[in-house]
Amino acid sequence: MLVDTFKVVSPNVRYTEDAIESTYRYDSTRISRNDAGEFEVAPTSSTYEFAVDRRVPKLGIMLVGLGGNNGTTVAAGILANKHGITWMTKDGLKKPNYWGSLTQAATVRLGNYEGEEAR
Repeated sequence: MLVDTFKVVSPNVRYTEDAIESTYRYDSTRISRNDAGEFEVAPTSSTYEFAVDRRVPKLGIMLVGLGGNNGTTVAAGILANKHGITWMTKDGLKKPNYWGSLTQAATVRLGNYEGEEAR
């Protein structure tokens, strides 16, 4: 069954013309040690407010594989170059480049091929 639209009916969800707003209460526990060395456990509660835009954007793009190691490495390299990120190492100031993406894009095998000696 394919559902095109749905509406959440809850006292914690509000629909406006531009957004869907919701309230979420996160219950947890705080543990501390008092002056006598005893542990005290107390419930805690945090309230979060979320808002999601209801308007559909005019342009969207899906990059297949961006969530993997290669895709995120390429994306991080592009952003590092765009923003001019630098860092210090024991060898001095380093700047981003694309060599890592190029050198890690393929593997090189050195070994016994027919008629070749191992290197």
